[in-house]
Amino acid sequence: MAANTQRSTATAVAPGAPVPTREPAAARRLIYVGVPPIERRDVEQSLSGFAITWGETLDTVVALLKAPDDVIAIDLSRGGSIQFARELRARRPDAILLGVQESPRPDVAAEAVLAGFVDVLRRPLTPEKMAAAIARELAYREFRPEAVPPGGEPLYALSPAMRELMALVGQLTRPDVAAVLRGERGSGRKLVAQAVATQVGNGSVVVCDCAADPRGLGDALFGRTSSAASPVENVASGSLLHAARGGVLYVQNIGEAPTRVQARLARLLRDREATIDEGAAPVPFDVAFLVGIERDFDLNEVDTRIHPDLWKRVSSTILHVPSLRERRNDIPLIANARFRRICAEHRVAPKTFSRPALTLMSALPWRDNGGELTAVLTGIVHTSAPAVGLDDLLRHVRLDSAVGIGEGGTLRQARTRFERDYILAMLEQHRGRIAEAAQALGIQRTNLYRKIRMLKVAHHRARLQRSSQTGTASRVSC
Repeated sequence: MAANTQRSTATAVAPGAPVPTREPAAARRLIYVGVPPIERRDVEQSLSGFAITWGETLDTVVALLKAPDDVIAIDLSRGGSIQFARELRARRPDAILLGVQESPRPDVAAEAVLAGFVDVLRRPLTPEKMAAAIARELAYREFRPEAVPPGGEPLYALSPAMRELMALVGQLTRPDVAAVLRGERGSGRKLVAQAVATQVGNGSVVVCDCAADPRGLGDALFGRTSSAASPVENVASGSLLHAARGGVLYVQNIGEAPTRVQARLARLLRDREATIDEGAAPVPFDVAFLVGIERDFDLNEVDTRIHPDLWKRVSSTILHVPSLRERRNDIPLIANARFRRICAEHRVAPKTFSRPALTLMSALPWRDNGGELTAVLTGIVHTSAPAVGLDDLLRHVRLDSAVGIGEGGTLRQARTRFERDYILAMLEQHRGRIAEAAQALGIQRTNLYRKIRMLKVAHHRARLQRSSQTGTASRVSC
């Protein structure tokens, strides 16, 4: 971290200097650490509305902390930032630590979770993004998860698959976009819909499940109107479509919707205008229309239950939402954010993860994606220790989905098999790089070499070779 303090348009505090009084309530105070003076003006402009105090040394930052809800943002691109956070967390365990990354660094993000950061934000920062992260954490600390606004769960994109998806989302700029979100159940399609809403509209998402009440779907979507005598569709005040104006209508199970309702939706997407309540003049209808479909949906043979004109208008853009298995680099941040919410729901103080537990969560297959992850985290929420360990996690993981479990044998054999396959999974995840795998496992490199020889992991080198073909990793030699 930097050694000197320098005054900017926000408040800078030198070591030993008097601590300033709290800023007025109109400007939320934010202590920012690790930003060189030359970059501070840009940060202040990106976070307008926050009163930024530039922290430098650990003693200075500790002296600045006056209330449990004081917020510290730490630039994770600076050397020593994680160790700085660990020491700060040891002295002030109640501080709200937010990490800031310039580029996606999964290894740094995982270390940030282990160091006690409540969230890691990507640049460019905005006042809304920072305020949402702070509001989430304050709501969780007050055991009021219901106070988090809709769309409050972050969408992390450290993994290549998610970065590719978010790059496509970034290309959606029209408020009348229509697209298909294709992915497994629980993969986070609603969160992607939220990201689209933020990109193209006012950030609001209205969800419509066509399978919930197919008979009443027309009235729910359009209201009690008739399109028979009108050249364009009628939309009534209070309907789902009316509520979605300026944002996103996210539709699930579209094949369960009656044919007439699908035809009306296709007409609305074709004309992009409607009368609001019958008798009024037609107006432009600015609703982004997203349809969620399952991963196994055959794009080459469209479900006959879907109206062909409706499908033609939404399928020009198809976004593939990756499963948790395809975005392992995001799992530490996802698990940390979701666990904080679950702890608040159960009125339990926020807990952290041990390194082995976090590593195991990143390695599990999560066949049911977010639903399975939530079930496991809910199961371990009442562990007595403040940090969730590997044993806590293993007691709640489904045996048929854990790595290396389920082949029978004695307990000793099962443990050996699990340890062997777990190590192999880590080597595959890090493409054979011993140093990175050892760090993820929380053991010394020499110990990992010893375990590789003892557990005969070398017999499975073909799996490592397949993994290393996608990168520049060196293979393990035993």
